[in-house]
Amino acid sequence: LIFCAAPMDVDATLRTFRAYDGSLSLIHTSDAHELAGDIARQGRAVVVGPYDFGMSQRTLAGAAAFAKAGVPVAFAANTPLRSGEALRTTAALAVRYGMDAAAARRAMTSVPASVAGVADRVGTIRAGMDADLVVFSNDPLRPDARVLAVYVDGANVYTADQ
Repeated sequence: LIFCAAPMDVDATLRTFRAYDGSLSLIHTSDAHELAGDIARQGRAVVVGPYDFGMSQRTLAGAAAFAKAGVPVAFAANTPLRSGEALRTTAALAVRYGMDAAAARRAMTSVPASVAGVADRVGTIRAGMDADLVVFSNDPLRPDARVLAVYVDGANVYTADQ
């Protein structure tokens, strides 16, 4: 992961790493999506967030701009500095500002696993993967969805009070 504080930092990083294969992911600021096409052409991923309600519409539309350009997007929550709810808030705001809901769900699951280099074990539900699951009362992108149960390695570690 490389933190880029401005679009010119993203541009310099892309130019520097253009010749290198491998997993370079960019953590950006609000204007980096101006370079979404360049990032997509190099097959790089970006990590965005956390988003909150006080951010500009331009910033909140960034994840959608990346996704529409074909850039894999992963959401960050900045835990433990923020609560775990920051991840769902980021995803919900990204959808509200133009990101496809399915892409937002992947940005909370399979894309971060890929960015972290652990997609062979986590991030999707399929045979052979770690059975780490969170069960919600509704779509996790809805603010009223509650966590009903949590499973780690297939074992129930939390069940909400009914």
